[in-house]
Amino acid sequence: MEIEGGSIVVDGVDLATVPKEVVRHRLTAVAQDAHTLSGTVRFNADPTGTVSDADITATLQRVSLWDSIAAAGGLDAEMAQVPFSHGQKQLFSLARALMHGSRVIVLDEATSSGDSDTEALVADLLQNELRHCTVISVAHRVASLVDFDQVAVFGGGQLVELGNAQELLLQGSSTFAQLLHSA
Repeated sequence: MEIEGGSIVVDGVDLATVPKEVVRHRLTAVAQDAHTLSGTVRFNADPTGTVSDADITATLQRVSLWDSIAAAGGLDAEMAQVPFSHGQKQLFSLARALMHGSRVIVLDEATSSGDSDTEALVADLLQNELRHCTVISVAHRVASLVDFDQVAVFGGGQLVELGNAQELLLQGSSTFAQLLHSA
């Protein structure tokens, strides 16, 4: 989409000044409604064909999906034949983001369909695999945000609060702390 007002600045660079193709290549989004393409698991994991089978397999193992994929026929299995739950499709999208190598990851309710184990796995991936990336996460599960450097709380379409998650929690009266405790 074209920026109609305001600006989005990442690492001091206004994205309006960068060609869209460059932004698309360097920014990876993991949507709430995970999508898959027609074709094999390999193609879905790496549509550009630049990641080795060993790296695809290792990443799928890291997100706890390899056993299901191996049982369905491995990387050559048709994606439609792998019996993924919605939460597992979200993990697959996250695996794709890990392989893409972007420095900016946008998570849009990326664990909305996962159970507590999935949420713990994603938290571990954020802490370990993506610790050197800028991660922007849209989340209604407030507990998933407690380790983030910055949290922006919105209400009624307006920014209500902005600050370090841990510092906001220490201020028991912050909106973020109240949301966490009410959850």
